[in-house]
Amino acid sequence: MVDADWKPSMGFIYGELRKATQEIKGALNDNENAYKPILDVIKEKSSKRLDTCLHMAAYILNPYYYYYDPLAKLDVEADDSIVEILGVLFPGDYELQNQIKMVELPMYKNKLEKFDRPIAIKACAVNNEKFDPANWWDSYGGSAPNLKRIAIRILSLTTSSSGCEIIWSIFEGVSNFKS
Repeated sequence: MVDADWKPSMGFIYGELRKATQEIKGALNDNENAYKPILDVIKEKSSKRLDTCLHMAAYILNPYYYYYDPLAKLDVEADDSIVEILGVLFPGDYELQNQIKMVELPMYKNKLEKFDRPIAIKACAVNNEKFDPANWWDSYGGSAPNLKRIAIRILSLTTSSSGCEIIWSIFEGVSNFKS
């Protein structure tokens, strides 16, 4: 998914990580003693890499998760990431930040105005090769123009595992070194 060529992946990283966590818990019959060591490793490896404000904002702004994953609405930390992103994108422009947070974001979250169209809601119900959340925002986000611009920018980002691959190559070279 990270290096996929078929669609930008930023909008899916955090959500798929949360989904995998829930699947691991379910596969281990919600036995905390069984799943906790696994989740601890995942948390350690993903911390500050796959759970940044940008990843969490992409999760909230991806309607596939926000409209269909009940956990998305309960994720206070992810929801707060929107405020952090607004502060970075519009430093000092508190009027615009407030417009987005208090007017436009609730419109999206509560499926109001153009967000309540049946076609908009159906268009994000399935995450397949055709669903691109940035395109969804371009098509249905017109009643929240400032949030639409932010969502498209964030959800159009691609990700890459090349940083990991470089490290793996270095480690392979070290492990193959013969004196």
